[in-house]
Amino acid sequence: KRGVAVSVLASKKIVSSYDSKEAKACYDSLKGAPGVALRYAPSYYTYAHRKFWVVDGAVAGLSTGNWSPSDYP
Repeated sequence: KRGVAVSVLASKKIVSSYDSKEAKACYDSLKGAPGVALRYAPSYYTYAHRKFWVVDGAVAGLSTGNWSPSDYP
């Protein structure tokens, strides 16, 4: 949707080499995208595995599954 601001907090360290390659391609596609802020988590959060999202500052979701091709074929 146009006009939506998106903030992404991502991990630079990904265990699987396949997932790492896919993640890098995704991160690269987000760099410079209008309305998208991409930041990397500090290294001391290397193994924080949870995923969460907030929509419009009002709705939150939480998941422990990976958002990668290996988990969502």
